[in-house]
Amino acid sequence: KNDDNGVRILHMATDGADSNKGRSKAEAVKTLNGVQWRVHNLLLVDSTTPIEVHIHPGTYYGQQTKWPSNFTMEAASITFKPAPSDAAVASSGFEVTFDGCLGPDGPCEGGTFFDVFLKAPGQGLPGVGRSTNLNIERLHLTNYSQGVIFTGLRGSHGHKHDMNGPDFALRHNTVKDCWFERMGNVFNTSLCPCCGAVALVHTHDSTFTGNIFTDIIGIQ
Repeated sequence: KNDDNGVRILHMATDGADSNKGRSKAEAVKTLNGVQWRVHNLLLVDSTTPIEVHIHPGTYYGQQTKWPSNFTMEAASITFKPAPSDAAVASSGFEVTFDGCLGPDGPCEGGTFFDVFLKAPGQGLPGVGRSTNLNIERLHLTNYSQGVIFTGLRGSHGHKHDMNGPDFALRHNTVKDCWFERMGNVFNTSLCPCCGAVALVHTHDSTFTGNIFTDIIGIQ
């Protein structure tokens, strides 16, 4: 079902379950990986109607996802954003926090919150670069080695095609009004001193606006 604006909505909540369908707050899923498979199922039916993932207030611990380009739409967007809510906004000003630690007392093992990647073509195949149209809005991300990475292809990778051109890039993504805090290894100096808040690898025509960056530090 769609809302009044013709947008398909999925719900995510800290008390959800990945066995749920995700189409209402009562049926919310719990993890980004659960969301990914619900999105995949929606795309099998319709790959032209926008999707919004409404993330309900709370702190989500230890969540990471690898999001392949074929789980996106070239003609419509997928947007991750806080759910409309009457709940009081946290003192940080953000309703939704993704914390890379596994719980409020740790452990904190790093990793990447959201990794969007372009699947490599087979030998001799033409370019598979595409508009992935992923939007991430108004989220607080903390205690990750890396927040968000968009990864197209580059170099030859053993293929006869040059992968440095636009045919192998990710395009038209947005990260807007998010707060990236304590990224790198500042939260756990035993980790490798990488990587940062946002990384772009062969990414075109994407926008990053209104974001806040605090303590993005790699300690040797």
